[in-house]
Amino acid sequence: MLILGLLLIIVALVVFGYLFFGTSDLEPLQIDLGVFTVELTPLHLFLLGAATLVVLVLGLLLLTLGLRASRRRQREVKELRKAVEQRPAGGAAASARDRAPVDREVPRAPEASTPDRGSGTGHTEDQPVEGPTPDAADHSSINLPTDHREDPPSGPRRG
Repeated sequence: MLILGLLLIIVALVVFGYLFFGTSDLEPLQIDLGVFTVELTPLHLFLLGAATLVVLVLGLLLLTLGLRASRRRQREVKELRKAVEQRPAGGAAASARDRAPVDREVPRAPEASTPDRGSGTGHTEDQPVEGPTPDAADHSSINLPTDHREDPPSGPRRG
């Protein structure tokens, strides 16, 4: 690839050198555009064609990149839709319950319900255990602070 690239560069320089030195004594070409006439030397005409080709290649490159990005977005949306369709029926309700809301504070547990730090189990025989005991197979029985909603404070709301 390196050798092929160098050969192409040498061919381009030979053509440019021929146009520069071989057409320097030729008269400019007159191109009538209707409203005005343009006079171009063969070298200028060649450079204008080369610039047009560069612009064409850049346009094709940008078009290709845009189509790839669009195809990638379409594929991602298709995969996300398929993933949503494959979720279980209770998945939407469970996910809404499991997510912690961002716009409200998490209520704190009262001081009396905190476990005793001195004992190994966290509670004594005479203290009842609050809430259901977590089962190893069922993690949905664990009560989180976000599962309990507080009643809104009474009185006028200031905003």
